Amino acid sequence: MLEANTMTKIESILGMEGGALKEAIESDDSKEITIPTGEFVDTSTHQVFSNDQLQTREDSLKRTHEKAGAEMLVKKFKNDNNLEFDGKTIEHLRAFDKEQILKDAGKEPTERIKELETKNGKLVSSVADWESKHDTLLASNSIADTKRKTDGDILGFMEGEFSINKNDMLTIFNSRHDVSMEGETRIVSRNGAKLEDSKTFEPIGLGDVVAEFAKGYAKIPDGGNGNGNEGGGTGGGNLAAFNKRQVAAGNNEGSEAYMKEYNLAISDKTLVV
Repeated sequence: MLEANTMTKIESILGMEGGALKEAIESDDSKEITIPTGEFVDTSTHQVFSNDQLQTREDSLKRTHEKAGAEMLVKKFKNDNNLEFDGKTIEHLRAFDKEQILKDAGKEPTERIKELETKNGKLVSSVADWESKHDTLLASNSIADTKRKTDGDILGFMEGEFSINKNDMLTIFNSRHDVSMEGETRIVSRNGAKLEDSKTFEPIGLGDVVAEFAKGYAKIPDGGNGNGNEGGGTGGGNLAAFNKRQVAAGNNEGSEAYMKEYNLAISDKTLVV
């Protein structure tokens, strides 16, 4: 029988409730164990999250980062302008500005108002600068969020076993392709050209592009070349398979696009000739 400490580690790795494996092993009856599905987030604790939990987690982190960034900018603004007021938000800053103007306006009207107008002009300029930085922060978070979701979709489309790590495949895919949005449609480009169906001119879906790309990294079964009836060497992809993929992508043999893909495939060993 496995020792208790080992069973506990196995339960942790599988994301199972503590004691479930031990109970199933010691039971005289047939037991079915439910293993949670999802993605590992913390490999040190072996926590397993569902897709919904991951999305909620990402949204919470985004809100936290946005709030922290905004508060940091307000704090810097206060320090740079030697201001003292309670609160950390732009609303507190505006309220302070209004209060100070009304308070100081009663002192020596003519000269004081001129002084306040100068000071207020600087303050308005600083607030505008702060708002610009805040908008940039929000835009950066939005871009990063979209990139995370796109990368997650790309990894999800990589089905099967591969000769290299999926994260390495993701890096290579992103170095060769650009993914953008046109309205509600996701567009995949390679070498600056949109990937479109040669007959309908409709954009080729990200899933189809990734699936075709991933074929070049399919793990070769022991004792075979992994290329079916297409022939070729014992490692990487073969020329027949490469040419088939280029035809599907609309790259005619000998064209500039074809040669770029050919040289890339040779360099990363997904094509062996």
